[in-house]
Amino acid sequence: MKPPESNIWVERMSRTYESNLLLALVCATMLCGPQQLRAGESESESALLAKLAQAQSLGATNPQVTIALVDLADFYRACGKFDEAEQYNRRAIANNGDQFGAMAPGTMVALLSLGRTLQEENKLAESELTLRNALVVASRQPTASNKGGQFRDINIFCNNVIANPRMLQGTPEVARAYEALADLFVKENRIQDAQRLYEQILEIYKPSSSANSKKIWLKLAQVYGLQGNSEKADQAKQRAAECSP
Repeated sequence: MKPPESNIWVERMSRTYESNLLLALVCATMLCGPQQLRAGESESESALLAKLAQAQSLGATNPQVTIALVDLADFYRACGKFDEAEQYNRRAIANNGDQFGAMAPGTMVALLSLGRTLQEENKLAESELTLRNALVVASRQPTASNKGGQFRDINIFCNNVIANPRMLQGTPEVARAYEALADLFVKENRIQDAQRLYEQILEIYKPSSSANSKKIWLKLAQVYGLQGNSEKADQAKQRAAECSP
């Protein structure tokens, strides 16, 4: 009998962005000098690899294995080691898919991480395909409902969602998938698509003054600025300043 992973992944996803920020800060600190880089990186890498080994000792069906693989991928991406990050991303997706299924919450988190790695590698087309798959998984989570009916074709489904983000019930899983896609669209200069997704994320994260909303308001300010709408950009920055720390 497979162990339940839903509760573990709810906790995992609530810490995803905080963990990524911490990893980025660790890597930035490590860049202060060549000796610090080698020592800091070695220590951090060793800790994460030990975490993976410990998880694997509990058996392949333990959800902690995928968590450890994604943590390693996030670490390497934050350090600019994209080949290593992609390797661990793909291992995480394969492991979680094999043990819990392609539609499991852990698979979605692994797909989102891979999508961001591919963005950093400038593999934008592959990144979008990966993030579209993550969105499909997010839309089928127990807490989400597809108000637009079932679509057999992933591209048709995702195109409909991107055009009308309100068609999915707002959940943390859907919000994370929307944000990853919106970030990609900004990079691809698909500003209108990014704007719709960011604005819908704020609806999901109500009240819009919450801590989760702050970074979205800042991303919206960037989008409005790219559109030449300085007034709305300033308003978005003000809303970000009013958010909880």
